[in-house]
Amino acid sequence: MFMKKYLAFDIGGTKIKWGILNEEGSILEKSSFDTRRESEELFLENIIKIALERKSEVEGVAISMPGFIDSINGIPKVCYAIRCIEGKCITKIIEEKTGLKASVENDGKCVALAEKFNGNATECSDFVCVTIGTGIGGGIYVNNKLLRGSAFQGGEFGFMRCNEKGMYSNTASTLALIKEYMKYKNLDKAVDGQVVFEDGEKDPKVKEIINEWYGLIATGIYNLSATLNPEKILIGGGVSEREEFIEEVVNALEKIEAWNDVKCVIERCKHKNDAGMIGAVYNFLNE
Repeated sequence: MFMKKYLAFDIGGTKIKWGILNEEGSILEKSSFDTRRESEELFLENIIKIALERKSEVEGVAISMPGFIDSINGIPKVCYAIRCIEGKCITKIIEEKTGLKASVENDGKCVALAEKFNGNATECSDFVCVTIGTGIGGGIYVNNKLLRGSAFQGGEFGFMRCNEKGMYSNTASTLALIKEYMKYKNLDKAVDGQVVFEDGEKDPKVKEIINEWYGLIATGIYNLSATLNPEKILIGGGVSEREEFIEEVVNALEKIEAWNDVKCVIERCKHKNDAGMIGAVYNFLNE
């Protein structure tokens, strides 16, 4: 059976992943290139080049990227990682340069879109995705609709405050864990998160830092469940792939008073590093 194809870009601050996907969200091929942040023209150069090269094969261009994204008008309103395109209607530029329809959505929301499309939330009408990495973001579905918010900032969980130390991103992200570890070990050079978990098997103080971090993650998850009453909360990001991760988060949740009154199912996201492209295509299909 013939299936339509789509060109997807998952834009990050250092790399842009791209792929050809079919209308079921299956990835047929994928690659990547460096993000050019010096100017709007350099940023868009490779995107437009690839779109022109693959124009005869695809129905359009679907983009996932960080920041506060006006997905209706195709404008990154705020994009800390790529300042050169803030306020620019990138979908219009791509459409004019390539003749292909284009769409854009925030990367955290694309994770939620991907899980709704063909992931672990296909049967859910109300769910939340939380992505944990250098920061914390995500997406919210309410009554089978993606919640974008009045200023397209729905799902920016990293701005929540879950204790007196600061924002959720600054206390419960993977980067926050690494910084706490470096502070304890008096290290100047950043380490990989795996080093922290391995050291936690040997050093009781490191294990304490990790357990406190799980507690901070759980506090945010608890607040989201109490506020939104979802069927599921799905957690993504590289650290969520650790075998014990979900169990440790649930254990931390069980220690919170009243969790049993507001609890929901806690699971991993399905799509891992491909979520941005898959969600971008689902967004394109539903525009």
